Amino acid sequence: STRAGGVVPTCFDVNGTVVKLESSSVVQLPAFSLMPSFEQPYLFTVTVRKGRKTPQSFTMPVTVVAEAIPSVSISTQAGHRMADGSMRINSDDALVLQGSCSAPGASVSWRVEPALSDTTSTSVPFGFSGLTFKIAPSSGLLTEHQYSIILSCASESFEQVGSAALKVRRNDPPR
Repeated sequence: STRAGGVVPTCFDVNGTVVKLESSSVVQLPAFSLMPSFEQPYLFTVTVRKGRKTPQSFTMPVTVVAEAIPSVSISTQAGHRMADGSMRINSDDALVLQGSCSAPGASVSWRVEPALSDTTSTSVPFGFSGLTFKIAPSSGLLTEHQYSIILSCASESFEQVGSAALKVRRNDPPR
């Protein structure tokens, strides 16, 4: 949580009341319950404990803004999700991503950072402008790079452009 430009361990709502989150697999907060976070995102951490196993935690930064922004998400069935939220994909598998945007009729576009070495229709058969994005196995994803794949969504009915990102690394077989 942020307050007066500093980070505090407790999250407060717009009325200054401590936000209490339920211990469940899905946590929802009512719209407009948090103040805009400006430069400091809210940090939500989930810790999973099971028996005598070592607890695992994951922290997700969330920026709350005052302007309307379309909700954007990226999903995939490929690869393996790592503890840091990134994906690892085998070098001989295609990466197929499905995007969604809450703004009907919005303009969507994908970008990859750093840029792919091959952006031909063979390597990126659906192009960079639909809700489905595919990177073929021969696309030139380099083993030593982590790629950010970003989906942006722009609509006249929203004041800002929404975006979602997924970090991906290529997993080469052992030598």
